[in-house]
Amino acid sequence: MHFKSKYKYWLQTFVLLGCLLFLRILYVDLYLELNDKYGYTLSDYISLILKDYFSISFIFISFVLLTVVLYRAFGKSVNSFRNFYIAFGSALGIAAATAFIVCRKVLFTGELIFQADAFNYLVFSFLASFIISLIITVIIYVSIYIRFTRVAFLQERRIKEKQEYQYSQLKRQLNPHFLFNSLNILDYLVQNKENDRASDYIKKLAGIYRYMLKHEPNALVFLSEELTFVKMYSDLIKERFSEGFNFICDIPEETANSDILIVPCGLQLLVENSIKHNIVRISSPLTVRIYIEGEYICVTNNLQPKISNPESSNSLGLTILGQQYKTIVHERIIIKKAESRFTVYLPLIRDN
Repeated sequence: MHFKSKYKYWLQTFVLLGCLLFLRILYVDLYLELNDKYGYTLSDYISLILKDYFSISFIFISFVLLTVVLYRAFGKSVNSFRNFYIAFGSALGIAAATAFIVCRKVLFTGELIFQADAFNYLVFSFLASFIISLIITVIIYVSIYIRFTRVAFLQERRIKEKQEYQYSQLKRQLNPHFLFNSLNILDYLVQNKENDRASDYIKKLAGIYRYMLKHEPNALVFLSEELTFVKMYSDLIKERFSEGFNFICDIPEETANSDILIVPCGLQLLVENSIKHNIVRISSPLTVRIYIEGEYICVTNNLQPKISNPESSNSLGLTILGQQYKTIVHERIIIKKAESRFTVYLPLIRDN
């Protein structure tokens, strides 16, 4: 955990404990002392506050304003601890002001309704006012929290559905472009009567589409399955570009067959991305390498960008892939672009 996050967590914990201690002192120690000394209960003072026209009017107006303030505060951040500070602090402030309103006769005329001295009368009024304020504040706070939490949940669900749709559409982009090129290559092999190569090509092409259909609804797949898929895909790409394309998988078999998971078609999208945005020819081969570094699966390629493709066109597929990792496993992908190399780091996901 980051140092600032830990500091904030402990600060919030101490604030909550402080609030609980404050309430305990008010309604156990202080109340019992005043109750034993003067014999009056909070119900007497609560009744007095509710019967007082000025105090009840002030409470009503104050909590209308507090509702507006909290509504705006929750609009900025639902789970912000600031909202709690605003609510608790406002309850204290409203209670204190209400107590002074109730005690106005005592403060200005010295007339006592009960047999306590003026200060204790004010304290007892504050205790009663704070109970009323706290109850109303909790009702307002919880109501607004539930409303905004529900809205935030619906927004997050819509975003997630949109990201899943975008990712699904991105995977389907393989169908028209890749299929068109594959059929042209297959036609070439048939025309040249290279039956064995044509048969092998058809099997791998069928395997690719079988994999995509099988894992269309899945959020994650085992790394071994994804590697088999991307190797078949790379073999078909190599049929198209011959010596202009090199694919290297430096992941040991025991690692590939372990419990590591990955977003389906994630590696394939990165291989396709490298081909789409770089020159691929025998005189300057494009080399794509997959390996594991620390807690990441890395896909890297040498940079030889096509002049006709704008640099920003790289971003859509990577953005959507990054959103999948952030949504599904709350991890971020890392993108590093050097002078002659482009590398994407996908976080390792363990099947726990």
